[in-house]
Amino acid sequence: MVDLSVNYCGLKFKNPIICASSPATHTPEACQKVFEAGFAGVVLKTNPRDPTGMEEKMVSRPAYRLGDWRGQGRWKPIPPKASDPRKGKKLGIKKPPYTFFLTTPGANAFFREEKYLDYIKRAKDLGGDDFRVIASITGNSEKRWKEQCELINRSEADLVELNLSDPGLVRMWSMEGFSGIKPDQPSPAIPEIAEKVCKLCTDILEIPSAAKLHLQIPSPSLAAKACERSGVSGLVFANSSLRPGLRIDIETGEVGLPGFPCFQGVWGPWVALLISGNIANFRINGLKLDISGCGGIIEPEDVIRFIMAGANTVQIARTVMIEGWGIATEFLDFIQEWMGKKGYKNFDEIKGIAVDKVVTDCNQFKSGIPQIMGGPLPTQKIKVDEKKCITCGWCEAACMYLAIEIKKEYPEIDPTLCEVCGMCEAICPMRAISIIEAPKDSRYINCLSS
Repeated sequence: MVDLSVNYCGLKFKNPIICASSPATHTPEACQKVFEAGFAGVVLKTNPRDPTGMEEKMVSRPAYRLGDWRGQGRWKPIPPKASDPRKGKKLGIKKPPYTFFLTTPGANAFFREEKYLDYIKRAKDLGGDDFRVIASITGNSEKRWKEQCELINRSEADLVELNLSDPGLVRMWSMEGFSGIKPDQPSPAIPEIAEKVCKLCTDILEIPSAAKLHLQIPSPSLAAKACERSGVSGLVFANSSLRPGLRIDIETGEVGLPGFPCFQGVWGPWVALLISGNIANFRINGLKLDISGCGGIIEPEDVIRFIMAGANTVQIARTVMIEGWGIATEFLDFIQEWMGKKGYKNFDEIKGIAVDKVVTDCNQFKSGIPQIMGGPLPTQKIKVDEKKCITCGWCEAACMYLAIEIKKEYPEIDPTLCEVCGMCEAICPMRAISIIEAPKDSRYINCLSS
């Protein structure tokens, strides 16, 4: 018998799938739909950073546009054929190739203090004892964070997310009362601010808390470590485009694809790869906090990949908004069947199993200051195998640094321009290009193989 339960922030969840804060969770009635679909928990909409002025907040109609990652503009549904069987589950409509919504501001629900308490209570009552209700708070000052924590202490929430990811904080953050932090520092994604905010909250809160990090923070690992020092129980990491991205084969636990062990800077349907890559990176760097991954989950395999990368739970929003709350049932059926076939009894047997393999593969990505910014020559260089090279010119055309030129018979690489980005190695149809260590003095003249 497969046990789908997991532990997250000191609490037992009946399975690892949580419905993330979104329009799919914006009322107690919506939360009831979440519960009935099989989700283990729900993250409520964030209580506003400022308790005044919410009555004047406008919403945009329409608020959403569905994008097509294939570059074909808005996705247009294909109606089912009249002869298609319906079977009560699927209508035969082609699944959208979506990855994101094009949105306009304001499509949220807002609450005043007492209304937020009622929102939590009703969601909890409708969900039952084994359904976890997770509150979400944010603030624009030390005073506001304290007020929010005191409010949560009066609530029936099981857990609370400290929302450090609100884009509005980038423009309006003001850290009155926090010594050593300049008022013009824009975001609590700065490790020092994240630590101070989380420490302030954990000292007040009577229930477990998880820090939700900013979408585009410059140093995720540093911010995560800062949150860990503050005493929070968990970390929510959402929608980052930062490297490294990671593809995990759920059948083998291996990472990457042949020739491409890690992905960097990719977009579209590969958002989940970026999140799983960052989760694995946290584990590699010794982060012990429980982690909830959020972003890019469009198929049940993504849930498994996140857990293999080291996550405890997974949060889903966008897919729910497009396909309905019922996707949780489909995901859980698939996961349970898959675990049964593989012989896994629980998630502890697969949690983090890809991490050790990531270390070896991702070590090939060595950082350094670009030469154009005054950095030294890279410690690696490009090697061309003349026996394999057919002088097709692909490497020269693909080199955005203008470091490759075919002057005679084979490509020549200018080491003073080459950033060893790896594009030439990746696109070479003959696999005639490789990356090797440069001479110790790094002042080599020609990268061409001798």
